[in-house]
Amino acid sequence: MLSCVVPVYNNKEFLPLLVQRLSEMMWKLKLAHEIICIVDGSDDGSFSVLNYLQSLYPHLVVVEHEHRIGFYLSALEGIGLTKGSMVAFLDGSVIQSIASLQSYVFSLMTGRAEVAVGSRLHKASQISMSLLSKAALQYTTFFARSVVPLTDPMSNFFVAKREVFFDIDYAVDGVSVGFEVFTKGKYSTIEDNGYAAQLGNRDFQGFSMGEIGVALKQVKLARMWMQEKDQGKVENVFLG
Repeated sequence: MLSCVVPVYNNKEFLPLLVQRLSEMMWKLKLAHEIICIVDGSDDGSFSVLNYLQSLYPHLVVVEHEHRIGFYLSALEGIGLTKGSMVAFLDGSVIQSIASLQSYVFSLMTGRAEVAVGSRLHKASQISMSLLSKAALQYTTFFARSVVPLTDPMSNFFVAKREVFFDIDYAVDGVSVGFEVFTKGKYSTIEDNGYAAQLGNRDFQGFSMGEIGVALKQVKLARMWMQEKDQGKVENVFLG
């Protein structure tokens, strides 16, 4: 079973297509699935749209927060609700390439990898970003790569086997659940991939300048955790 976790903030116009494409992909793979949408303080009617979609897609699970808790905490909440042997993370503001997601799932199903990551900075990726967001992303990536040598170690678009998430000591605050999984998860192989994506109503592909401090603190805490556990830099990475 595949569990898809999708934090949602003011993305009502893109939700029907996102849920439809995810469902069609998993029906094509004949894979039992669930889509868990965490509505993070949206005020644009996203929750109402998802409630309607539940009548069409019985595998859709919807949780609403009246006030924003942020992408990071929404994603962590989603982990706790999953039931699948594989867990995928997506952003409700982006319609990720379903072909890419399907290939990541296939990598896990065939034993090629235990974690497959969609990297925004991979040379094969086709993603439009504002110059400011890209600069912020590249700045934080420079430091994050000292811990995990992925093209995009702060990515929030990835698929991992369920056991990878066991007993992770997640940072209290952060910008990337993926970074926590890549640095602290229990796995032997991780696949680094490029992907294409259609943006939603905001540029969520980079970090805002205000998030840089949170991201750098998350990297610092992960490095301290690895030193405390006497765990070296992650090295079992291969390009997809």
